[in-house]
Amino acid sequence: METLDDRALAELLPGRWVILATNFPVWLLTAHLNPSVEYEVVKKDPLVLASVIRFETEDGEEKAVYGRSRWTGNGFVRRGTGLRRFVKGRWSVGGVSEAGHVVTIRTEKSMVFPDGVTLIVRDDVDTDQLRAHVANNSTRFGLTAEDFASLGWI
Repeated sequence: METLDDRALAELLPGRWVILATNFPVWLLTAHLNPSVEYEVVKKDPLVLASVIRFETEDGEEKAVYGRSRWTGNGFVRRGTGLRRFVKGRWSVGGVSEAGHVVTIRTEKSMVFPDGVTLIVRDDVDTDQLRAHVANNSTRFGLTAEDFASLGWI
């Protein structure tokens, strides 16, 4: 996959995305249902994205986690807001579908989270055939066979 620069990412990422597949324990092993993420460009130079991660608890309560991600030249550094501002994580885009509707997010290991891979898909995209599409185009999505095998599909 070609590396996307900050301008391309500022065009690609804004909007609402649904988490399609991941190997992150927080989404697979806990009661965080219907996860999604919304990105908004706060600043273009250097690129800063605001993010809202939304999910539901088992009892139907909606939760949101806010953060900001700053472009570093080869990825992003994300910090939460409030008390979560002390939690820092690094992430990058590992691959993108041809139409730009599916994105692979790679997260580096931090003090709080393990390294991981998450596939996000535009909110309005039909996901019925996406698992097979990703499997058949794993290189485009920056996924190894091990990465693909580790994914839990939500």
